[in-house]
Amino acid sequence: MPPSSRRHAIAACLVSLLALAAGCGSKKSTPPNTELQLTQEEADDVVQQLAYMTAADSGGWILEVQSTFKAIPKSVAATPSLGRGPELRMRVPVGIERDTVVAGGQVFYNFHYEYIAVVNNQEVRDPVWDSTKVQVEAMFFTSPNSTVTPTAGNGNFFHHGGTINVYDLKAPEDSLTFSGLDNDTSLAVIRVNGGTHYYFMNDDFLDYDLKMRKLDPEDGFTMKGTAQVLYQADKLRSPNQSDVERSIYGEFNLVLNGTEQAEATIAEDVLTPTIYRYFVNLRTGAIQRR
Repeated sequence: MPPSSRRHAIAACLVSLLALAAGCGSKKSTPPNTELQLTQEEADDVVQQLAYMTAADSGGWILEVQSTFKAIPKSVAATPSLGRGPELRMRVPVGIERDTVVAGGQVFYNFHYEYIAVVNNQEVRDPVWDSTKVQVEAMFFTSPNSTVTPTAGNGNFFHHGGTINVYDLKAPEDSLTFSGLDNDTSLAVIRVNGGTHYYFMNDDFLDYDLKMRKLDPEDGFTMKGTAQVLYQADKLRSPNQSDVERSIYGEFNLVLNGTEQAEATIAEDVLTPTIYRYFVNLRTGAIQRR
């Protein structure tokens, strides 16, 4: 199944899957546009939390990409052949696992991998890799009460789950394509300038398409592509989730360029939005205005 068709199918069942795995509800519909604008302070707060929920050190979604990368065969290398033309030889797969638990910070991911071949135009799934496989599917969710532990020391709880499909596994391909759909919920505690801000990030929806070369470092940040989060951030007056000052709906967009430093924009879903621009460190979650 091509990536676009599979993504629509997965999106249709992802929220139901996560509700069974972690007890979360279905995604709320987006409210009508209003002209209430996202402020610079609100943008800083929301981007900081989304950056923590991205960064590898705090158990963000970059870790799921790195972990899945370890669970698939690495690239081919052309070697001299005794016959005519080059011989393609597969490097011995490292870290291929059917089920595994991966930790980042205080977040613990439970992964299940399946390797997919196409036989007579039908997908055949198998927990074991062999040379007929053309795709990997990873499904995952975090253990209950996982906590994002950002470097700034803010306290957050975090629910996360979703699926990744990896394409272009055939030996002659130079790069792998990662197509992911995730669902996040967290209580963000942002300490800044001597004060504390609270946000309930409710049922954020992450969608990304990334490329990685098969011989890239397993724990590197060489992925290139884009990611988008459709977020809902309830700005709270206190840690009480029902003590809502206002609800903010919008988009967070991330451009990954093969380094630790990605470029990000955020805006609220209003008729004439103000767009705020940032750098995001994919390892630590540190942010910087740009």
